[in-house]
Amino acid sequence: MVFSRRSRAQHGSLVDDLFIVDADGDDERRLTYGRRTSAPTFGPEGNRLAFVATEDGTANVFVRSFETGRTVPVTDYEGDVQITGLQWHPSRDTLALARVEEVTRTLVLHDLGTGASTVLTDPDVDDRRPVWSPNGTHLAYTSLRDGVPNAFVYDLATDTHRRATHLVRGATVHDWVPADSAFGADSGKATPDEALVTATALSKTRDGAFRIPAGRTARSVEPKVPGQYDDWTTTEPPRTIPQQFAPDPSLIETRGDYDALSNLTHRASLALPYYAPSDGDWGITGVTSWSEPLGKHTFNAVGSFSFTEPDDKSEIVASYLNRQLYPTIGLTLFSASSSARIYGNDLLVEDRTGGDLTVRWPLDWRVAPYVSTSVSTRLRYADLDPLDPEEFRSLPGDLQPPRAGQQASLRLQFLRRKKPPYRHTIVHPLDGWGLRLRATGAAEVLGGDSSFLRGDVAGYTLLPSVGEHRLFLYGRLQAQTGSSFPQDYVGFSRYDAIELPLPGAVPITLGDAERVRGYRQYVLGNRVAFGSVEYRMPFAPSLRTEVLGLVGLGKTTLSLFVDGGMVWSGADIRGGVQQLGTGAELKNALRLFGVRIGHALGVAQPTAQVGTDDEVQVYYRVQTALPF
Repeated sequence: MVFSRRSRAQHGSLVDDLFIVDADGDDERRLTYGRRTSAPTFGPEGNRLAFVATEDGTANVFVRSFETGRTVPVTDYEGDVQITGLQWHPSRDTLALARVEEVTRTLVLHDLGTGASTVLTDPDVDDRRPVWSPNGTHLAYTSLRDGVPNAFVYDLATDTHRRATHLVRGATVHDWVPADSAFGADSGKATPDEALVTATALSKTRDGAFRIPAGRTARSVEPKVPGQYDDWTTTEPPRTIPQQFAPDPSLIETRGDYDALSNLTHRASLALPYYAPSDGDWGITGVTSWSEPLGKHTFNAVGSFSFTEPDDKSEIVASYLNRQLYPTIGLTLFSASSSARIYGNDLLVEDRTGGDLTVRWPLDWRVAPYVSTSVSTRLRYADLDPLDPEEFRSLPGDLQPPRAGQQASLRLQFLRRKKPPYRHTIVHPLDGWGLRLRATGAAEVLGGDSSFLRGDVAGYTLLPSVGEHRLFLYGRLQAQTGSSFPQDYVGFSRYDAIELPLPGAVPITLGDAERVRGYRQYVLGNRVAFGSVEYRMPFAPSLRTEVLGLVGLGKTTLSLFVDGGMVWSGADIRGGVQQLGTGAELKNALRLFGVRIGHALGVAQPTAQVGTDDEVQVYYRVQTALPF
């Protein structure tokens, strides 16, 4: 099978290219690269392929030979020409195509041997979607001459057109089914006739597929409508705007290639005064956003300016995103309070000053539907200064007070995952898997105060069960050498990480350590193994709870789970701390001011205490149903 699918081409652009795959789904290969293709159709012998490719706004037909690997053009259209449908004759070197030239639409037969083209339909009528009969003597097509689509059939021998349907809701031709025994019982005939497969609108929200006899002829009835009812159809405005304007030479100053960066355009800005009564600080806070029309360059900044202490209390985060090259390059400069997360029993906020340089390469490696692969790197230099360090003098377990200092780090990541689109993915995805390989290192360069190397491997999968029930499996391994800052510890956390989605952006994640549900303690080391098994069951499609239209509780699922893991140091795995917990959790899709958030309420306890009332914990967390 050959099909056209959106893929990545030169400079990271997204275009439709051709792919071929065996009928059993194996051995998928890419045939074109950046050709903007559509409508692939095999020749009679199966060793040639015709397809439509668009370049500089003009569509043409090409034929590829699988024996020689060569691709040759068979049409030489110029200007504003599009081809919306293409089919190869079942037994001859003749192509049927739907051609659009500015405002005219026609069906055309193109002879590959002679190169001659024959127009079959009236250019003033919108005809499209040609479909050959199994023996190639007739051509079905869809016409919009009625204002809605209806099916017509062209007889090549007699050069005549026949109406097959005349439906007020329309009928679009999709296929011509040969005569066989599959529909014998339905037709009541010993030899079933060929049939057209059509689709029609049953309502505003539903379509239906229908099989109608290919030899059917529908009556063409011209309705007689009184003038007072159809006068509006002939009414024209007093002045019409032409479809094309000739350029005024007096207004053209220069001509040249489009420069994306010079077309950076202001999108929105907002500034408001603020006042903090706790410390008497006041000033102006604001945000600004700039983008190039094609999205090649984007600049965003958010921050505040303090009038009382400009040097100490002013904050700024500015980011620049470049999509002009094949990898996406991002540069972020910051001097602000960030990284708010629970550390010990309090909220840790750090003043961070520095910058990030990130590069992300999308990979077309073993391309498959809904599967994305990417390699990314992040180079960061930051001066870290925890706020209110005196609140972290006494910490539970082996936690150490957070340290201030400078850190130069590099992170490399490989990510491959399958994530089909689904409206309830945030709480109950039905399909998908993922693999993430990550290495993070820091060195005592440029004044850096930490030196370590950390490896991180994580993966998950969803397995089908009864109906929409799913079995979710997740595992993660971490290992570190060297010494990182105490607040970047390796081990189990007392609290769950928080994930906050932003529309059109990467979610904000506060905290990176795993937690075994059923336990409330910090466990530190330099090796971590963690795993989780959940059996997820749909509970309610919606809790039907709305608060002023701003807050709503949607899809809800019930999960039975088992979490387990171990934290140890060095090669002495026998001295590690093991945890194994189990429980149940209700996940819910929370809509908060237009943003959908996955949150959950659960109860858990160590497996050794199951059946007793000891160490039962009720918890609440904000996380999506997939770890990444």
